Amino acid sequence: MKKLEVRLSLSPDRHRLVGQLAEQNHQIYFEYDPAFLLDPIWLSPFKLPPKTGLIQHKDYQSMIKEVKSAVSQWEKYAKSASVSKNTMNRIRSSMNSIRL
Repeated sequence: MKKLEVRLSLSPDRHRLVGQLAEQNHQIYFEYDPAFLLDPIWLSPFKLPPKTGLIQHKDYQSMIKEVKSAVSQWEKYAKSASVSKNTMNRIRSSMNSIRL
């Protein structure tokens, strides 16, 4: 099983563990970290609502689109919340390093 920690970089020294992605036999799974669920950010309310338990993605391409959509929505929110340009560039750089 391949695993990947999902973290949200809030600033250069502040990172927040969101959860863990896993792949096994061409199936994709996600599970939120329990600490994240104490004060969740609704990254993808329809496909990945903040809740306990394992979430299985049956359609890989759909999951990729959902992740890209969540990132886009977060960027829009960050711009409206006046997140620094430097932070936004780091987020984009991190996302570009992930080949989806």
